[in-house]
Amino acid sequence: MGLGIGVTSALPKGKSEAAVFKAIAKAIPGAVTDEVMKDVCAVHVGEEGVFAQIFPQCEPLEFVVHEGKLLASTKTSSCGPGYHAEVVDVLNRIGKACGLRWEWDGEDGGDETGFATSGDFDDLQGQMARDIQMIAAHMSRDESHGNGEVPRCICWNMSAPTPLGPWFAICSSGSLSLEWLKAIATGPEPRTLSREYHVWWERVRTPSEWAKLATMLMWSEIRWHPPADEWEEKMMRLAVLAAGKADKGVLRKAGVDDQDIVELQAMLAIGEDEEPVRPRLAGFGLFRGPARWRQAGPWSVDLPGYFYLEHDEEGGLNWWYTGIAVRMSVLELNTETPAREVIEGIVMEQGATKVIFETDAHVESGHAMFTGEDGYLVLAGVKVVGNECAIITITYEKPQEREAIAAWKSITRPAPSA
Repeated sequence: MGLGIGVTSALPKGKSEAAVFKAIAKAIPGAVTDEVMKDVCAVHVGEEGVFAQIFPQCEPLEFVVHEGKLLASTKTSSCGPGYHAEVVDVLNRIGKACGLRWEWDGEDGGDETGFATSGDFDDLQGQMARDIQMIAAHMSRDESHGNGEVPRCICWNMSAPTPLGPWFAICSSGSLSLEWLKAIATGPEPRTLSREYHVWWERVRTPSEWAKLATMLMWSEIRWHPPADEWEEKMMRLAVLAAGKADKGVLRKAGVDDQDIVELQAMLAIGEDEEPVRPRLAGFGLFRGPARWRQAGPWSVDLPGYFYLEHDEEGGLNWWYTGIAVRMSVLELNTETPAREVIEGIVMEQGATKVIFETDAHVESGHAMFTGEDGYLVLAGVKVVGNECAIITITYEKPQEREAIAAWKSITRPAPSA
């Protein structure tokens, strides 16, 4: 399910693939004219093609060579008809600048909505509405999922942690109740509810559209910590800008209040040497609360969504926030040594004098808690599932002890398939 663009063009004669990619990358910033897209636009050129991030929470616009032709593709239905129409315009400008002839009605695809050739925006909105109607019908048939610890996700960025909470389903722009999904799935005219779902519904960005953009950014893009990099800072400033241009009634209906904006501005003002404060749990935004991080292959850990994540040179993953840090590395066991002996050896190496062993379902583990040489408290442990071993070190201050223990207990992975 989902709608998008997959349009091809013959490669310009006499130009290498690398030269075409270079020309496209150079043309993209000028081809992107929308106020928001221009601010967001980030272009990466690689050996396999050009990848442009031109809107938050959307798949990149990709340019690759496929079966001897240049292929430009992206999914657009996650953001809406306004975004789709703008992408068509961007591609036409790139085509003009680079001497490309897009085959919008070619046999290989083009624009699966037909908008690029028809220009019928009303029809495009109808197709987007019917697309989310089909997704809603599929999801609402199975009421056993959702409303539990892990909600169902629509068009979710899988590189991000999955928020944990009471929602039936979530998407980049908000939570979706089972009742909402049933209403759009069975309604004769899905446009009204589709307008709520899609962040960019109209061609012209109205105060209501600005409100939806601000809501989406604060709901699923912003991590509610001081920005870790240029992208995070850009998204936070865009949210403040969008909120300033937004219909305040639409913002309030979504659950956004003035405190959320003030909090964003305060986080942007925090200096590099200042310790970050924890965000308000009662505020708006998925990543204020608990989340399941699946960055270590099949292994997962439950930590707040606002934690920072860094990769170290040894292949370990490091989550941290004020007062606590969690490091995890995963190794494959190539030994006949019993798991308990492996666990004991690794934990003792980290400075422990006694190991507490536990067996929970298919997970065998052992850990120790002690004071490290630097004065921080340490929870060092190992968990083994099949032939995989997760080595965990949690350093923390005394007020974060319960949080450290909860993080340790949450680390797991599914049992290996037979």
